[in-house]
Amino acid sequence: MTATSYIDGHGQPVALSTELGRGGEGAVFTVDGRPDVVAKIYLKIPEQAQIEKIRSLPQLDDPSLQAISAWAQTTLSDEQGRIRGFLMPKLGAGFEESHLLYRRLSRRQHFPRADWRFLVHVARNVTRSFAVLHRHGILMGDVSSRNVSVNSNGIVRLTDTDSYQINWQGNIYPCPVGTAEFTPPELQGKGFGSLVRTKDHDLFGLAVLIFHLLFDGRHPYSGIHSNGAMPSPAEAIKADQFAYSLQRKNGVKPPAFMTTLESLHPDLARLFERAFSPRQQGRPAAEEWEAALATLSANIVTCSKNADHKYDRRLTCPWCAIENIRAATAKTGFPAGAQRIDVEGALNRIWQGLSNIPVPAAPQMLQVPQVNALPLPPAPPATSPPPMPAMPPLQSPPPIPTLPPVDAAAFASLPAPQAPAAPTVPQVQLTDVRQNVAAPLAIFGTLCLVSLLSKNYFLLLIFAFGVYYNLSRNSPQQLEMRRQQRQKVLNTLHEEAIRTYEQERRQYETALERYQQELKTYDQRRPLLIAEAEQRREEQLQQLIQEREQRIAQMEQERSAKYAALLEDREKQIKLSEKKHRREYALLLRQALVEHEQTAQQLREQINGLYLRLLADCAETGYEQAMDWLKEMRVKVRNFDAEERNRFNEVTGQYRQKALENFLANNVLKPGDVPGIGPTVIANLNSYGFVTAKDLDYSVQHVRGIGPKKLQDLLLWRDSVEQFFQFDISQVPSPILAKVRDEMNRERQRVLDAMEGVVAKLPADIQTWKAAEQATLQSLLQLQTQLAQREKTISMIQQWQV
Repeated sequence: MTATSYIDGHGQPVALSTELGRGGEGAVFTVDGRPDVVAKIYLKIPEQAQIEKIRSLPQLDDPSLQAISAWAQTTLSDEQGRIRGFLMPKLGAGFEESHLLYRRLSRRQHFPRADWRFLVHVARNVTRSFAVLHRHGILMGDVSSRNVSVNSNGIVRLTDTDSYQINWQGNIYPCPVGTAEFTPPELQGKGFGSLVRTKDHDLFGLAVLIFHLLFDGRHPYSGIHSNGAMPSPAEAIKADQFAYSLQRKNGVKPPAFMTTLESLHPDLARLFERAFSPRQQGRPAAEEWEAALATLSANIVTCSKNADHKYDRRLTCPWCAIENIRAATAKTGFPAGAQRIDVEGALNRIWQGLSNIPVPAAPQMLQVPQVNALPLPPAPPATSPPPMPAMPPLQSPPPIPTLPPVDAAAFASLPAPQAPAAPTVPQVQLTDVRQNVAAPLAIFGTLCLVSLLSKNYFLLLIFAFGVYYNLSRNSPQQLEMRRQQRQKVLNTLHEEAIRTYEQERRQYETALERYQQELKTYDQRRPLLIAEAEQRREEQLQQLIQEREQRIAQMEQERSAKYAALLEDREKQIKLSEKKHRREYALLLRQALVEHEQTAQQLREQINGLYLRLLADCAETGYEQAMDWLKEMRVKVRNFDAEERNRFNEVTGQYRQKALENFLANNVLKPGDVPGIGPTVIANLNSYGFVTAKDLDYSVQHVRGIGPKKLQDLLLWRDSVEQFFQFDISQVPSPILAKVRDEMNRERQRVLDAMEGVVAKLPADIQTWKAAEQATLQSLLQLQTQLAQREKTISMIQQWQV
């Protein structure tokens, strides 16, 4: 088992991994395989009383405590069985200590979206967490902003739970530490080692936490003392000097420009009065705070004048009231007795003088007259067109067609018609079904005898089977069967022959009828044949004549096509000549166009330059520039008030810083001021020169024994002490402040004199500007006229090219 391995309370090994942080009492590590928990290991072996308390913490664990705190879940022991620490839930990403939320500067960095509504929401969650502790009989004891963490969703988790005061099986384990700024008056100056706290003590610290959240990190006991005193936080709390009380006069009032109890609803204000009452008892329970904050949360609205302001709608917006007070205070300035130049009166006089000067109008461009285009270059001479072509000669037409006459002698003798042959009746015959079996039997018998004599019994068996097959084939039954089959075939053939005969007989009758008809008309056919031959001759002759006419038309068409081709060739020659002539002229125009465009571009550039000079030098521009300068000087002279305040603040800041350093130097760090910082640590700090609150800064981390947690605790204590510092401006010598006012008055007067000089000279400047404006307009008119001629010429050339 290594130094990074321990045994939990259930006997299971626990392996530690990365160290997350280290304080004066212990270090926190991640656990291998357990991303949801971390381990706290004490740097020194705990004493017996602390061991018993650590063993008791997991016994009190339940889901409600786990939901609001990093409560110990189980103990961790080393290989000798000694308790060295415990496991607790790991806070999720984004959790920060609550003082980073309620302090305005750190809130901008760590909680940039947080507004007052969010702070009230967090305050409610803090009260709920304390209510859970108190229901379990547990007290935080060392109430501190370091022990309360919050994330961007307003979820609260309580930490450092092993220091809480618990009661287990009748044994009370007190909280051995405390933070002075959260410690009630009755416990100030007392030791915490064996002190048994009550719930009232916890409730005082809870009220301070809520006050921090609602009042931008201000401490309820930090204020302006009427006697000029500046006590430490512990001294102010012990003296019951609640600076914001509306019910008691204790010589202390809230700092300037801060919200007060009047900014809260009376119900909530009364809870603060009870919590910080000198009676030191009957402080509001966590449940009372939660109910009042819930009502406040339900009534928070956004200011109609400033969306960043959130306030209780039952009251007026306190943030607007503070801004109004600051604005009124800033106007008065300081010192009150010093004389200031009446800047606004002087500005009113200057602007009254401007109102008597007529505002010059914008320059009016002169009208460009109508212009004609410049002459175009002459076109080159055109070539003469070719002569008209002659019509081609017509070809000789083909001869008129003729045919020989019909020869009537050819029809003198005609062959007589032939009589058709009559069909014959079909005859169907089949052979007898009986077969001659004698010959096969004789042959097979002879072969059997030969086989027997040669003792070839195999052949004998084959020939014997042949004799048997021949006899069975010609049995009476076989013969009858074949006879019936033959009869069926004979019937089928006979029917087919009859059908064929009937068809031939019908054809014969038709041919016979035609033959008889031909016999009747035989003598009349010759004249008809001669007439048919004459008709065929006439048709052939007409077809030949039509073909001749078509050929003549085709010849005429070919002649016209040839002439049309000649005319087309002539037109092409004319077009080519015209195209060449146009191309030559287009080249001349293109050269002229380039020249005109170049000249036009030069004219435009001259016009643009001259127009810009006109705008820059015209009376209107001069007047506007003078007005812009006057307005700029008006803003500058008015801003001298803010610069004056900055110089006052710089001067007073030097005296304030000295007074603050003296105040912090008077607050000596003592045991009990910072939790965990006892006499030994303080002696070590003193040896390094860290004695008072003034000495504490980030360099204290180099002191041996001061880890990150103690460093933060020391710096928080210094910040809380600084809250109780109040600076009286009367400590600044009046001559120093008067010197600042005199220097600023001289600056104001210098700017006002320059402004009055510009206004006095402005009428003469306007006349000078107008004269220069007219000369420029005439030059512009000449250039614009030349440009109009060029542009019209360019347009004509472009139209011709299209």
